[in-house]
Amino acid sequence: MKSIFFMLFVVCLSSCSLMDSVYESRFSSVKEPAAELFSMRIEHKKSVVFTGLLALHASRDLLAYTLLDNTGVTLLTAEFSAESGYRLIQATGKLGDSYLSQSLATTLQRIFLLEPRQQPCSRGLFSVFCKTRLKDGSWNKNLSIGPFTIWEMNSIETVRGVDPVIVYSQPCQALMVKIESIESL
Repeated sequence: MKSIFFMLFVVCLSSCSLMDSVYESRFSSVKEPAAELFSMRIEHKKSVVFTGLLALHASRDLLAYTLLDNTGVTLLTAEFSAESGYRLIQATGKLGDSYLSQSLATTLQRIFLLEPRQQPCSRGLFSVFCKTRLKDGSWNKNLSIGPFTIWEMNSIETVRGVDPVIVYSQPCQALMVKIESIESL
């Protein structure tokens, strides 16, 4: 019993302080400003909690996004920059105070910006962050602490170089986010 508590303590400690050593935000990987429209679905414990649209604009120093409902009404507008981090610009109703706004920023940062410090994998004391290209041409990114996967992202690229399907998951929280490219704007 004591060993289980010790292991949980080590996982919590390492997840808070050591993960920064294995990844970096790569705004420099964005060669030119790009805007794209995605359909988005969020599931928690296999129940759909949100479906809507995500408008995303990436530049060399900023990731800006707008979350819309299925009718096109703006629910949330925010941005993430390397210098200032997350900034909420506008939110409808209680979305600004909700966990969704900050959680979505973290998810998008992990999907589009985070890269291992060393390719294909970077290692911390207990954590491993990898980005690998699979045989079918898709990409996989994942962060693990010991045998536990903290989060994982899979994307399938097309000939155009646009990711038509991105699936992000956090197994320990039973969270899944599916993003499908609608078209380049």
